[in-house]
Parts: sequence; structure tokens; C-alpha cells
Amino acid sequence: MFVEKSIPTGNGIEPLCADPRLAPICRSRTGLYVPITRWLHCADHQLAPMCRSVTPLLHPEGNVRAGRAVLWSRLEATLNTLELPPWRGELNELLRAVRVSTALSAPGFVAAYLAEDLESHSLPDPVFQRVLGARLPAADSPSAEPKHAPPLAPAAIELDVDFDPDLPRNSQMSITRQVCKTLDNKRGAIDRLKKILEEHHGRLWPITHALIGWTMWRLDPGCPLGKIKASSAQTYFRTLAVHLIYEAEDLDLLDLDVDDFETLYELAARRVGTESRRAYFWGRLRDFHDYLFLGGAPDIDLRELDGWVAKGSVRVSANLVTEREFQRFKKALEMNRNHPAAEMVFLAGMLGYRAGLRRREAQMLRIHDVHPGPDPFLLIRPSKLASLKSNAAKRRIPLRALLPVDELTILMDFHERRKAQADGKDGLLFASPDAPWTPTPYSTLIDPITALFAAITGQVGVPFRFHHLRHSFANWVLVAMLATDEPELLTRKLPLLDAHLLSNASQVLLRTRFYPTLEGSAHYPERRHLYQVAALMGHLSPSTTCQSYLHLLDWLSGRYLDLALDHRLRHLGGPDLGRICGLSSSMPYKREYRDFAHSAVAFLRHHVAMRAKAQAPIIEHAPAARTLPTLSDLIKPTLPTPSLLITLLRRHFSGTSIQKLESIFAIPASAITAATEAYLRMYAKQSVQHPKGTIPVPRPPRSMEQQCEYFRIVERAYASARNAENRLAMSALAEALIQRTGPKTGKIGSMPFPVGIDFSTNMMIGGTTARH
Repeated sequence: MFVEKSIPTGNGIEPLCADPRLAPICRSRTGLYVPITRWLHCADHQLAPMCRSVTPLLHPEGNVRAGRAVLWSRLEATLNTLELPPWRGELNELLRAVRVSTALSAPGFVAAYLAEDLESHSLPDPVFQRVLGARLPAADSPSAEPKHAPPLAPAAIELDVDFDPDLPRNSQMSITRQVCKTLDNKRGAIDRLKKILEEHHGRLWPITHALIGWTMWRLDPGCPLGKIKASSAQTYFRTLAVHLIYEAEDLDLLDLDVDDFETLYELAARRVGTESRRAYFWGRLRDFHDYLFLGGAPDIDLRELDGWVAKGSVRVSANLVTEREFQRFKKALEMNRNHPAAEMVFLAGMLGYRAGLRRREAQMLRIHDVHPGPDPFLLIRPSKLASLKSNAAKRRIPLRALLPVDELTILMDFHERRKAQADGKDGLLFASPDAPWTPTPYSTLIDPITALFAAITGQVGVPFRFHHLRHSFANWVLVAMLATDEPELLTRKLPLLDAHLLSNASQVLLRTRFYPTLEGSAHYPERRHLYQVAALMGHLSPSTTCQSYLHLLDWLSGRYLDLALDHRLRHLGGPDLGRICGLSSSMPYKREYRDFAHSAVAFLRHHVAMRAKAQAPIIEHAPAARTLPTLSDLIKPTLPTPSLLITLLRRHFSGTSIQKLESIFAIPASAITAATEAYLRMYAKQSVQHPKGTIPVPRPPRSMEQQCEYFRIVERAYASARNAENRLAMSALAEALIQRTGPKTGKIGSMPFPVGIDFSTNMMIGGTTARH
């Protein structure tokens, strides 16, 4: 029990550690434990950028054992100073008591976070300073956001595999052991792996075949990622094979879309035991998917997957969008309302920010998935064009409780128009009326959202991605739900806490919608808030929500501890608070402290702020509004990349329907059809009147040396074709080549070139390129 009226003057504010019920032990990033007084200025909005994440006070080397010893010695000194009996138990018992006492006044997940039993990732300092409008005196630390490797040139990779559908899993594991044994011998590893493929032809699942092919690709001296040794290839292969084969089984890799691959990789990663091994697994998985991409699989960003790990620690791309920044996005699109895509772009961004939709979920949202009425809602479910990441991703999202009235009206009006255009039939919500089942490509729907928010945020901290809108939704809806039970959480608002959901009216709607009660019944505190947020996000477990999406648990923990401390010390006046802080007997009566005597936390907070004044951050005014790009600048007709065009043609001529390619790559069927017809016209000689019976599948040359030359020519041609002034001359050159010799025997050196063409930069087709 805290001793009243008889507290001797201390030499600081450490006596607050005396009572475990009074002072919960806080969590630090380095795994040490620090007294609650550190949180007093961590939660202060003026000092938050400097120390909001709880820096260790105990041991600078970060040694947990040494830190616990220091904590124990401080505890004994504090008990002696307060004339309390010494603590007879162990430190672990004290920490357990602290966690229990914390859980009595704060949600369980907050207590678990403070005890380091629940992992969550705070905002990087540059991001926090951006949303707060403050900067530290020291230079900003560089962003630790990993950079995604640029797309590689596609190679001659075959993922189409014929196999017996009744193959058992143990047969695949037996082959993987044979591969690992083969890689023990460094010499001739590629040839021996080829023999394994030939020996087991028809008895390999697609994933097993792809893993062996990937291993051969990494062993090749011409691999774009660099050649690796046989011993490294063995480690790479063993790291992925067990988990991917177990989860993928006999799935056809060419039939998987983005969501299917993301689900496969997340499930496989969960099978990996330790965090360090999981980090290595994700690194090798990036290489493996680069290989699959060259064979026709859609590209994905692994950093957006739940639980992505790198370098031994979870590296979450933590970012937040404030209400102020979203309103700038909204205003920018209102100024571009005459653009035909402006409304779609706004609604897609709004659904990401207000309802937590993934970009693919927004792109594939159907007309019949929007349910109007007195209580409108969205139904997120799989369709014939897109599956979901998991069964938990099927969810019902109430709109009236989450969206402002004006934005809900815009969505409902847009839905009514699309429903009328479709004449009552179903189709995609964001699609052209002429092609109701053709997804609007990312370049028109998603990329403008990302570019606009990147301009608004200035790319401070981490590069902005559409997924950060979903992160923002998770944080704001959780804070709003917690505030319905504890309104005092928001009494000391940070400037970034301006979300629509944090208004009083929105909190009433949230409470009514998610925790309905009979009329006249009293409201009681809930413990289901985190589970509600996880359900709205479509997560299998709340731990996924905490680990990858919640970035304000440090601030929330500080606020809950503040409230608990204020409640515990509410009976103390200025003189007793001054004794705790080691002030002179007259200081609490002076103006600088007298105004804070009404609140113990405010008094202690002010004392800490006075002591830390020399390190206080610099509060800046918001910078002048930057000129944002217009939609006309962001949405322009673009040429498909050579790798994508070759992939589409190869898969189509190999038997994949245009409709399937349209749904996987979000490329309109009309564009794929036009590319196919253009390829057929180019392949047939002008002297042939009838189409050929067989058309060779477009693919690069077989040898690595010719592949490098092939893609060098194609990339140069693509770069030149991006300039509209070059296209007429390039088309004339290609037509002249075909008319002169035909595509099979085209010899560039045997014909004159049209006048005015710079052959070195505007070459369209030739050499090995002409054959394909």
C-alpha cells in the first residue's frame, strides 16, 4: 500500500516503483523493464516524438540479466526510502503481479504487450514525426524500409507439368531427399538435376518440379540473381521444399492468382519454427517467386503479407494516414471530378481507408456485394474471378457505422448507377459498362491512389503503398472502440488523432452496431474489441492484427497507465506530489506547478517535461501545401512491358483462356485479343493468304547468352516505343522487315532502312528477336 502523508523527500521520481499495484512495469523495445515514470513523458504529445517508444533506463548495453539486476536494486532502495517492508518474493513474481494488476484496469492485450507476450510494431520515428507535425533536433534516421528488387527479364522457364493426380506426398518428399543428396557433389549439379527431372517425369507435382527448376536456375552462371554454389543451393532448396510441398500439394501454379499465392506463402511460413528461420525462409521465397514470375506467375509484394520477416525480425511496413491527409486526397479528386475515373479512384481509396479492404478486394468487388438499405453493408466473398486469402477473409462490413454520411451517399449513388447500367445483372463494381466482368487495371484504379498519397505524405519514413490505408483503418477503428469504454483515453489527444471514427457521434454508432443492447439497458465495458477489429480485417487470429497492423499500442499503453496512475494518486495534493518528485516545499505552490495540482499525472508530466526541456522536440507548423498531380497526369495509356506481353501470349497459345488471363493479370480481354491478333499477323508472311495451322509459342532463345541479347534488344525497343514520336518509324521498320524476308529469316543487314530511323536506339525486331 502506498504510504500517505509520510513520504520522505526523494532524489527524483523513482519512488513510484514502490507498489506493484501503483506502478506497472513497462515494456521497452530492447526487452528491458523500466518504471512507469518513463511512460509519463512518453505519452505526452509534446515529448512523444522523443521518447514515445520507451527507451531503456536500466542498462545501456541492452543486457536483460543486468537490467533485471539493476531493477531489483532500485526496487530495494525505493522500498527502503519509503520505509516499506522489503519484497520477499522473486522479481518474476513481482512482474506477474504487475501484469495482473495492469489487466484489471486495461485490456488484456495491452497488458500482454507491456509484458512482451504480444508483439506489435510502432510507427517509425520519421512517420510519427510526419503525422505529429514535429521533428527532433537530431537528423532524421534513414528509412529502414527494404527496397523491392526491380523486375527481372523473363527466362525460358516452363511451369506446365503433366503428372499423375494421385501421387502421394511421401513420394515428393523422397524426391526432395534425392535432390538434396545430389547437391552434395558440387560438380555437374545441373546435369544431375536434369536427370532427376527426366527420371521422374510424370511423377512430380508442379511445386516440386518448380523447386527443382528454380535450383537449377540459381546454379546457372547466367542467372540474373547471380550464381550460387551447390552447397548454398542445397540449403535454399531444403528451406522451401518441405513447407511449400506440404501446403501446395498438386496445385497447378499457373492457375493461381495473386491471392492464391499470398495464401500459400503465408500458410507455408507459419510452419517454420523459429523467427530466425522464418526470416531466412522469406528471403529464399522472394528468389523463388522471382523465378515463378519469369515463368508466367503474377508478381506479388511479399512485404504486404501477414508476418513477413527479414533479417531475424518482423519488418512491418508501418505507416498511418491521418484524417487530414485523407481529406486532402478527397479534395484533390473533387477538383478532378470531370475525369471519367475520378469517382472510381476515390471510392476505391475510401474503401481501403474507411473499411479496410485490400486492393484486390476493392478491384474485384461486385455490384451484388454492395447491399443498400437502412443498414447498408459490404459482403466480402470469393467470386469466379478472385478467391480470398482465407476463410476468415469472408466478412460483412457495416457501412453506416464506419463511413461519413457524405461518403456513404457517394458510394450508394455510384452503386445505383452501376446497377442500372448492368440492367439488374451482376458484374464488377469498378468496371466499364461495356465489359462488366473486366477488372479495371491497377494502373487506372490503384496506382493513382498510391501516387496521390505518396505526394500528400511526401514519402516520409516509408514509401507509401495502398496497403497502408488498411493499416490506418485497423488502428483508428480499434482506438475508437476502446474509447467507447474509456472516453478519457482521448482527453489528451495527439494531433494525429483526428480520425472520423473518433468523434462522439461515430463512437455511439460503433457501440450500437457492434455491441447492441436492449433499450434502456446499461452499457458495460467490453473485452472483445481486438476480436472485432480482427474480424473486420478478415484475419484468422487477433495476433496477426497486432503483429502487422496495429502501430499505436505504445501510445495506448501509455494512456492506460496514465489513467491508472491518476486514479491511484487522485487523493494526493500538490505538497505530496512535490515530495514524490523531490521538489522543495515551496515549489508546488509556485505558478509553474500550482496550475497542475488538480491532476497527479498532469503534475508529474509537467515535472518530467521541465527536466527534459533541453531535449524537447521542435514543434513545426504544417508545411505549405504541395501541388498534387492531377488524374490526367497519373492515368495515361501505357504499353505493356515486354515480359508481361510475352507471358500473356505464351500462356494463351499454350491453352489458357483469355478470360482466365484477364482475371489473373487484370488486363482487358480486348487488349489480350489485340496482342494475339497482332502476333499472328506478324508471324504470317505477307505472301500467305491463310492462317498457319500451328503457331509456335513465343519464348526467348534457349541459351543464356542469346537470352541476354534477346531481352537487351526487346527492352531497348520497349524504351523507344514509350516515346510516341518513335512508334511510326518503328512500325515502318518492322513492316519492312516482314515484307522483305518474313519473320523467320529476317536479316537486318540485308535490307535498306527507312530514312530518319536511328537504328541504335529504335530497333524493333531483328536477329534472334525476329524468330520470335
